[in-house]
Formats: sequence, C-alpha cells, structure tokens
Amino acid sequence: MAVHDRGPIFLCAAVCAQAVVFYLTTLVIDRPRPDVEKMDVSPPTSSFPSGHTSAAVALYLGLAVILFRVANRTRLKRAAWLLLLVPVGVALTRMYRGMHHPSDVVASFLNGGICVLVMARAVLDRTGIRAPRPGPGRRLTTAKA
Repeated sequence: MAVHDRGPIFLCAAVCAQAVVFYLTTLVIDRPRPDVEKMDVSPPTSSFPSGHTSAAVALYLGLAVILFRVANRTRLKRAAWLLLLVPVGVALTRMYRGMHHPSDVVASFLNGGICVLVMARAVLDRTGIRAPRPGPGRRLTTAKA
C-alpha cells in the first residue's frame, strides 16, 4: 500500500487517538474553566485539555503530513504547513471565549501532535517485513522445507 492509500486510515487513527487521550485525561483531571465572563455555554467537561484544539491539531497536522508526503512540488509542500494556522486559530478563539486557560491549549497541541507522530510512524511508515540483504562476502541462504 502506498502512502496515499494509507492516508485516510492514518488520519482517522490520529483523530481517534487524540479523542481517547482527551477523554481519559478529563476523567483524571477536573480543572474548572477560567473565572471570566463566558461568551457561550460551557460544556460539562473540564477545562483541561481543550478537545476542540487537540482535534484541530490532529486533523490539520495530519492533513499537512499527508499533503507533504504526496506532493511533488516544493511550493505545495511548503504550503501544506499553512494548514497549521487553523488549530492556532481554534486555540486562540477558545481562550478568547473564556473556555480554556493557555496551558489547556498547550497541552492540546502536545496531545494532537504526539498522536499524529505516533500514528504516522505506525501507519504511514510501514514498509512491511523485508528479507535481509546479503552483505559483501555473504550469501543469503533460504531454509528448505
């Protein structure tokens, strides 16, 4: 399977992984939301970490990784990283609306980024099992049945 064949699996796995980490973290850490005037109704989950931000990081960083790996042009590869502006915007708006502390969104960037890294290694970098190559002066032998 080529990278572009595994892209959807990678993206789905990265987003799902960050959601699992987010959920488990909210079960352990019950941090109240900032004590500021809220611009909307806050969800029943705790403030730490920001689920919106970590989901945006996993999705848009994952899309940037896929685009970077399949693009043939250098300009397109560079432009792929502009997708990271979306999670930055999500983080800033979540703080502006009074839903999260700055440390909440920093932890979310770590959550989303690490999940993308782990899933990229697990899904995109799979080369399969290769037979060992004979070195100089060595002959590769195969077992006979």
